[in-house]
Amino acid sequence: MHNGLGYHYVAFLDILGFSGMVERDCSGPTKDAVYLPKLLGVHKAAFEYASKFAGAKVTQFSDSIILALPYSADEFAGVVDHVAILQQTLLQDGILSRGGLSYGKHYSDEEFIFSDALIRAYKIERDRAIFPRVVVDDDLLDLLSTSGSDPQLALIREADGACFVDYLRKMTPDVARTAVSETTANWQKTPVRVREKMRWLRDYAAYTFPRDDEFQSERFMPA
Repeated sequence: MHNGLGYHYVAFLDILGFSGMVERDCSGPTKDAVYLPKLLGVHKAAFEYASKFAGAKVTQFSDSIILALPYSADEFAGVVDHVAILQQTLLQDGILSRGGLSYGKHYSDEEFIFSDALIRAYKIERDRAIFPRVVVDDDLLDLLSTSGSDPQLALIREADGACFVDYLRKMTPDVARTAVSETTANWQKTPVRVREKMRWLRDYAAYTFPRDDEFQSERFMPA
């Protein structure tokens, strides 16, 4: 077995609407690119934040962002916070993301990734995330003997049973409200598959900031 193949946390994030971003930036003058500088900024911020954790790596290609960190129960809260920061930064740029957070054996270097943890996280993103949320592997929660009841963990559970990273809670209310409002502007006029995701985000914001009376939501509950 390769010495670098060890247990890691791995988060896999998918940037929603990425093909439209590429088409928009590549169809006009290079100087007018909108999404490329935003995504580069997100990647640089994620890379800088990852440097706080020994052995952490951030890889981005096409519409995928991969965060890997050597497994330690003590680092779980930090991994959750890192995912939350990624989603917050994207949201403030008007970009939605979804994904999975899992664990397992993982190897990566600058050019190569070989990872059971990545496959697990990818399958969660593909099969369970659906909305702009990063769903945590139930097996990982069982391993850590927590369902998110620790108030220090930025986790929340939805009515479908999924436990996901509570990224709005890590934002100031005014910033979060502005980001959600601007990102979901005219949401009712968008295609159905996009509308579902934007309505979910607005419901999530309504749960997070219950004093806002614009929406009522029973979708979420304490983890």
